[in-house]
Amino acid sequence: MNLYEAISVRKSIRKFEKREIEKGLIEKLKRFTKELQPIFFHISTEIFFHNIQEEMPIKKGGFCVEAPYYISILSENSKEGQINAGFLMEQIVLFLTCHGIATCYQGSVHFFADYRKGSVKKEWIVIAAGYPVPYLYREENDARRIPLAEQCYFKEEAGKQIITILKAANLAPSAFNQQPWKFLVYTNRIHVMTRKETIFSKQFQINYFVDTGIALAHMAIAADELWLDMEWKVLENIQNQNLKRNYYTITMIIK
Repeated sequence: MNLYEAISVRKSIRKFEKREIEKGLIEKLKRFTKELQPIFFHISTEIFFHNIQEEMPIKKGGFCVEAPYYISILSENSKEGQINAGFLMEQIVLFLTCHGIATCYQGSVHFFADYRKGSVKKEWIVIAAGYPVPYLYREENDARRIPLAEQCYFKEEAGKQIITILKAANLAPSAFNQQPWKFLVYTNRIHVMTRKETIFSKQFQINYFVDTGIALAHMAIAADELWLDMEWKVLENIQNQNLKRNYYTITMIIK
């Protein structure tokens, strides 16, 4: 199984075995994370691995799950920092899926005391990880997602490759399954939008740009699977537009 194949079968697991992950796999994971490339290279990002036998979280809320391992990402307190965090973490999640390790995104578990207190970096995401109880994978049709047609505005005819990328993006997990992204689709480019904050997102401290970063990871993985030459660009002429319900986020350009 590769990362693209893992997109279709990965699901959140909320019950884990207590046994340790083999040291060889942990070392392989750490090598994988060192090779990951963010979307925004000028934004500093750090990844931390936590063994619950050695380190307890400083905060656990009502939605947390008990797991033998956690992984957290710290990045700058900015839109780009959130996007990078989601983009990198989802690749880690899919890597673990490929190797039989279950994961669950955690919105109420934190390992760093300066979270949301004006520091330069924020702990944007934590995932729980470990061997699953009982079963790791799902059937592709079991994913409950907003229909792709409702997430896209097609300005030009989209070929099979663009549709494949969009389908992968729409399978991305998001907080409370909100799927806060929209796509403005052309023949060779996809403009990605992110929903503006809502009362619901503020109440539950949902970071929509993190979720969009997760969807962008799926897009990049799908493009790589198709052997497409692509690049990410933030287009100023769109960025400066005042959209009513969404923020323009970034554009994928197929060369």
